[in-house]
Amino acid sequence: MSKKAYSYIRYSSPQQAKGDSYRRQFSKTVEYCKENGYELDTDLIYKELGKSASKPNEQKRLKKFIEDCETGRVEKGSLLVVENLDRLSRQKINIAMSQFLNILEYVDIYTLQDKKLYSNSDGNDKNQLIDIITSLVVMSRAYEESETKKLRLKEVWQEKRDKIQVKKINSSYPHWLTVSEDCKSFIIKEKAADAIRKIFELCNNGYGFSQILRYLNNNIEKYPTPSSRSKTGLWVRSTIQLLLSDRRIIGEIQLYKGAYKEKVAQGEAVKDYYPKIVDEETFLKAQISLKSRSIQKGKIGKYSFSNLFRGIAVCYNCSNVLEFVDKGKNNKRTRRYLTCTDAKRGGSCNVSTHYKYDELELMLLHLISENGFLPVKVDPSEIEIKIQKNKELKKSAENKLNILIEQDFTATAIINKIKDLNNEIDFLKKEIKELEDNLEKVEIKYTFEDLINEMKNEQDEDLKFNNRIRLNSYLKNKIKTIKIAKLHNIYMNFTMIDNSVYDAIIDIKYNLGGCEKKGDKDFKIKKLNGTENYSIDIRSWSLIKSFNLIILKYSDLMLGLENKNKNEEDLNDIDKLNKEINRVNLLISNFIKKDNDNSNDFEKILTEIMALYNLFK
Repeated sequence: MSKKAYSYIRYSSPQQAKGDSYRRQFSKTVEYCKENGYELDTDLIYKELGKSASKPNEQKRLKKFIEDCETGRVEKGSLLVVENLDRLSRQKINIAMSQFLNILEYVDIYTLQDKKLYSNSDGNDKNQLIDIITSLVVMSRAYEESETKKLRLKEVWQEKRDKIQVKKINSSYPHWLTVSEDCKSFIIKEKAADAIRKIFELCNNGYGFSQILRYLNNNIEKYPTPSSRSKTGLWVRSTIQLLLSDRRIIGEIQLYKGAYKEKVAQGEAVKDYYPKIVDEETFLKAQISLKSRSIQKGKIGKYSFSNLFRGIAVCYNCSNVLEFVDKGKNNKRTRRYLTCTDAKRGGSCNVSTHYKYDELELMLLHLISENGFLPVKVDPSEIEIKIQKNKELKKSAENKLNILIEQDFTATAIINKIKDLNNEIDFLKKEIKELEDNLEKVEIKYTFEDLINEMKNEQDEDLKFNNRIRLNSYLKNKIKTIKIAKLHNIYMNFTMIDNSVYDAIIDIKYNLGGCEKKGDKDFKIKKLNGTENYSIDIRSWSLIKSFNLIILKYSDLMLGLENKNKNEEDLNDIDKLNKEINRVNLLISNFIKKDNDNSNDFEKILTEIMALYNLFK
């Protein structure tokens, strides 16, 4: 019966996967086994592809082989075939030798390159001694070669770093540049640079990835894709995402230690290494713009983001999400609504009201304009750009600190550097807080007209799409939920991220709306159309607000009676209550229609409202 043989194949870098290393090692193993009567186990091929033998943590398959030897899965006395001993280890001689002898306890080892068989079963002590001395020499040489190679590479890279501003590293540079013949400067590829500038321009004007992608591909002759390997010859979303965050565009290069997944930033980023394609302010504005555009999953149209309440509007009755419904136009009137998802699908909620969307959006835009309770700020200011820059510096310092924390704490230089980084982080935190406080004081707020122009009247559909997305993202960062109810008017209950609560009422019939914070005497009112008259408007608002409290009481009462068997007395009481509500509502209507400034009439109606309110006690 043929003895079993097992193969261990290793190479160090991913680049070797593109070459012949694996095929060469495996084919030689197959050839040797065939010529010498071994049965190669092709089910158990132990391979470390792109792994270093000088890093024991990377050789997981070799450890698995040793475990299989210990458990008996690998037959004792069988053969392990490797290209050379340095495939097993390039560690220090004591570690490599210990591992080598451990393997020999279970199997023989054959090295293809020098055609050497190492065996523990050979009864000749002299042969065993020669084998051990030979293996020591081979493994010692492998370790020394590995260390020498590391040292040379380190010296070469250190020289390149030291001369980085004199002589450019010509082995790698971004696609929008080429290196000069003397390697002392980079030359900009203007067509590629124009495309990058256009990407940043579109991003800072409110365009998202999809819209930028569409724009570039519609103008592909002017802005050709940077990838020569693209099958379609078109731009892809991932390229745009990478470019918008690539600091090489503002001239920086970050040098790294290590390779691939293990690479670690080495030192500070070198500024002004590459020629700048855009300035730092433009780059930072793009980062701010990207952060303001988070969109949850859901359906959106190619050119439309219809629902500004998306992700925050819920049913007042059951707290389920309000769904946007667009039934198109009828007699030149849009039929767009918000409605309870639970009620629409036949759930337990019985409030199937269709809230007219345009009325709700109009009220929302009033509430978030310069005179509202949640004013939206305009494009990034100098303060906001400074905040973004400090946040990036803070992140960089935190990354360096995390790397140092894993180092030797007994080294004085490391202890001092950790202290310096902690101080830098604390300083940046304090400065960011001060800048954010100043931003609240100086930021310019949108007027209602600005919001109408950007959210509704903007002719560029792509730009309007992105304006609405950004506003929705802003709202979701400020608001937990908006509970919406339709009584005799539209009622919106806002719960903010800080748990403060605002009540807003809009009465389209009277072109008047208002908002107040719970537990606060301060409130805001707005005449939606017509001439404002504060003394009249404040009285009208007081009547609408007080009447709305009654309607809420009435709504709660009717929900409580919904599943109750109502007798004739109950029905009479409800009928009487409805008549009183309609009577008081008519008094309020007449008062507001006439722009009545008569305090006596106002007091009489307020008394009627209080009497109606008492009926619910």
